[in-house]
Amino acid sequence: MSAYPAISAYKGVRVAVTGGTGFIGRWVARKLMEAGAETWLVIRNPSTTAQTIAATLTDPFAIERAFAAIRPAITFNVAGYGVDPAERDPALSFRINADLIASLCQAAARWRDPAWQGRHLVHAGSAAEYGNAGGILEEDGPAIPTTLYGRSKLQGSRLLAERCAALEIRGITARLFTVYGPGERPGRLLPSLIAASRAGQPLDLTPIEFKMLRTFIENRDRVLTHDEIIEHVWGRDTFLTDRVLYTHVNNLRGKIEATPSEPRFLTGVRGVGYRFDG
Repeated sequence: MSAYPAISAYKGVRVAVTGGTGFIGRWVARKLMEAGAETWLVIRNPSTTAQTIAATLTDPFAIERAFAAIRPAITFNVAGYGVDPAERDPALSFRINADLIASLCQAAARWRDPAWQGRHLVHAGSAAEYGNAGGILEEDGPAIPTTLYGRSKLQGSRLLAERCAALEIRGITARLFTVYGPGERPGRLLPSLIAASRAGQPLDLTPIEFKMLRTFIENRDRVLTHDEIIEHVWGRDTFLTDRVLYTHVNNLRGKIEATPSEPRFLTGVRGVGYRFDG
């Protein structure tokens, strides 16, 4: 038997979702509601389109009051701060990506459903937590985040493990990679390419540029070393100098970046490789 219940197992289960109005959160809430779960969205400004309860996620007392009212069997935390390039407040980043996790664990422990046998808290982590850790990524392997978002998300994942052990609740972090699809914000690369295609704007990629872009998209949000890029695009036995690789990367930037000299999607990590944040 699988350790993870089928979505049908949530029928009739009381579920709380934080971040339920975001790109990923909307899909999590939608699937839970389709499965028949009693789904509650914990959001700042309640709407009338779903069961909602007002709570400011940076306020531990508001979280406590919301959980006292809902008493969920399981909570899906898909709230986050820092994916949007405009979200750069360090204090707010750690309050939402880390401190919130501690508040959710505390509330989940106090208002847990003793009859529920599954996880009490599922937390959405990020590939950005690995940062410069190249090669094969392991759950318990090194995490070397290089961004504010990655550092704050890693702290949240570590807090979850610590608090779950201390409070004797069942929680798990699911680090998300390459998430895209309907509802993705317009500024991301794939929505931008789709919009350009619909407008009849050509994207003339060479075969190498196409393979390189596909490689970066398939490994979105993590650093690819120079050797990994070369192996994926040219083959394992190919030798390219860093300067030649840089030229190819720069050519690709010229076709997908609005300002290639200030790349938004395809950024370099000194001494390691490149990361695609599209």
